[in-house]
Amino acid sequence: MEQGIILALLVAALASILASLIVRARKQAAYRNDERWKLVQVKAGEAAKIADLLLLLVILVASRMDESTLIPLGRIILAAEVFFGFRCLIELGGLLYYDRKL
Repeated sequence: MEQGIILALLVAALASILASLIVRARKQAAYRNDERWKLVQVKAGEAAKIADLLLLLVILVASRMDESTLIPLGRIILAAEVFFGFRCLIELGGLLYYDRKL
């Protein structure tokens, strides 16, 4: 059961990374790197920084946990991969939102 959840999270993270790269490449080619597209990328990057702040909050809370709790290195790497994927998902959402809004 736990492995199925981990696999689903990894697949979702990979899909969001690939979708973000594809959308970014298509929009870059369509807009030919004009000022509006640069502004959209900056705004989407700012939206993704919220995820970074949430990660910092989680790390601070986790550092206050019982020090005798050990977390395997593989789980930490897995959490980093999933976080990066969902950060890309937030950035993708920001790209699509600000592309329509601006």
